[in-house]
Amino acid sequence: MNKPKRPNQRVATVGLTSLFAVLIVLCLVIFAILARLTAQSELALAQRAADTVAARYEAEYQQILEAQGGNYA
Repeated sequence: MNKPKRPNQRVATVGLTSLFAVLIVLCLVIFAILARLTAQSELALAQRAADTVAARYEAEYQQILEAQGGNYA
């Protein structure tokens, strides 16, 4: 004979599914925050590197001008 389903079994299944969905959303939010922080950090590092290179090229240019005997800047 078929046994009737207990009402508590359905509630546990819905609760487990909801908990799983909440955990997935929480993981996605955490990964998004970490990706944003990493991108900001990489941008700051790239800007510092670009500033350093620009300063070096400017100093090298000034050195060349001084070696030629005049400062035209």
